[in-house]
Amino acid sequence: MTSKEIIKKWYNKIAFSRYYDAEFLSVLKNCEIDDNLTIDTYDLNCEDGKKNLLYFLYFCEETEKFYKKQGISEDVLLDTLGDIPRWLDIWSELKGGLYLGELEWLSQHLRGKLFKLGRLQFCFADNYEFLDRGIKKGDAVIDVHIPAVGPLLADECIKSLDYAKDFFTRHFPDYKWEVFTCHSWLLGEELRELLDEGSNIIKFQKFFTIASQCESDAILGYTFRWKIKREELPSIEADSSFAKKVKKRALNGGIFHEGIGYINKNCI
Repeated sequence: MTSKEIIKKWYNKIAFSRYYDAEFLSVLKNCEIDDNLTIDTYDLNCEDGKKNLLYFLYFCEETEKFYKKQGISEDVLLDTLGDIPRWLDIWSELKGGLYLGELEWLSQHLRGKLFKLGRLQFCFADNYEFLDRGIKKGDAVIDVHIPAVGPLLADECIKSLDYAKDFFTRHFPDYKWEVFTCHSWLLGEELRELLDEGSNIIKFQKFFTIASQCESDAILGYTFRWKIKREELPSIEADSSFAKKVKKRALNGGIFHEGIGYINKNCI
């Protein structure tokens, strides 16, 4: 296949909105693709969002070869690559036209470093330190990420964590790890004030031993609009009870956090 045929193949295999079809086909027709570029040599700071989309689709072909080599199913491949359309939607809305951003993040998917397994995503990592658990920086862990794909149901999360234990044992037997980790606004301590004890987010928090907190406004980007700033909030509509609470706290000068925690894999 030619490079353009590869790009079109992956555009059709991944669940992109048909809204982009005309613009995508126009860009594809007029582009020139350097066949020698790979995900490891591509400029992840590139601000040409259309070019980013074409190359990231082109790189999917090598990712598929890696999955086949590791014996990983196509279902997992397509579910994992489904993050590309999600970030295309977010950045295209932000820029007002076809645009793929968040390249550093999405490069992990294409390098075979991150996998969506059921409700959650899981990534190889070694940048955590939990001295009470004997984990120091450089030690292998599996980092948990939470894509915005619907309710964060506790049962689905447990199934996903179980799936991940089997997945990494089966496909990466030489990777020795003992804990799942998570660094997320969903583990922020103030959420216990904003949400009921029975909420999905609070149930998710309780899976983890939360070791530390750091100040962050990440919650605003996930609740309202990506890259939003506090000063923009007065003109932004809060369309849920949770969003209204977050907005009120932010406008009153309240602080938000990201929590950092872990789960012993043998506790799942």
